[in-house]
Amino acid sequence: MRSRDRAVVVVLLTLCAALGFAPAYAGDSGRIGLRLMEMPESRRNDPRARVSIVDHLGPGAVIHRRLLVTSVSPEPRRFQLYAAAAGVPKRRFVYAPGRTGNELTSWISFDRDRIILPPYGEAVVRATIRVPPSAWQGERYGMLWAQAEPRPGGNPRVVSRAGVRVYLNIGPGAEPPTDFRIEKLIALRNPKGRPVLRAIVHNTGRRGGG
Repeated sequence: MRSRDRAVVVVLLTLCAALGFAPAYAGDSGRIGLRLMEMPESRRNDPRARVSIVDHLGPGAVIHRRLLVTSVSPEPRRFQLYAAAAGVPKRRFVYAPGRTGNELTSWISFDRDRIILPPYGEAVVRATIRVPPSAWQGERYGMLWAQAEPRPGGNPRVVSRAGVRVYLNIGPGAEPPTDFRIEKLIALRNPKGRPVLRAIVHNTGRRGGG
């Protein structure tokens, strides 16, 4: 592999990490993980589809996805499962605060909206996306969240949750092409002295998203 090719691979991996294509951890000692367990065969070459729900659906379509909820708490914990809104202002994926909804979240349901996990336990849940027959063509964005309920005596303002992104394109026929162009690679070092690559990337396809 040529040095430029290796650099591009490193940049792509760095971009995936920077854009959050991985479970998110936050909050108290009752941390939680949420991971997508399956993806369409047609997307086996799409790195985003390994960690996010990325799909093109026609009006009236229904899909199901299994997710693994993992507790990193040393005690039993209750968790809530729900969908919330997201968007891509200025081409960056941003999720809405709390349980803010949008059109896409009204199409999403879980087979269980609450689960109890034993210490360091895990469970498989299933999310369903049901597109109405009257849905308009275009991109929709959202988040699937697993959130720990506050412990007795704990701080209710401290939120511990993990999420999986949803990139959904609605429209008839084949999916619009997805592609990008790397314009510039910049090699530098971070404050700790470690080598870092930065890139200017342009979306040259017909699908949006950050």
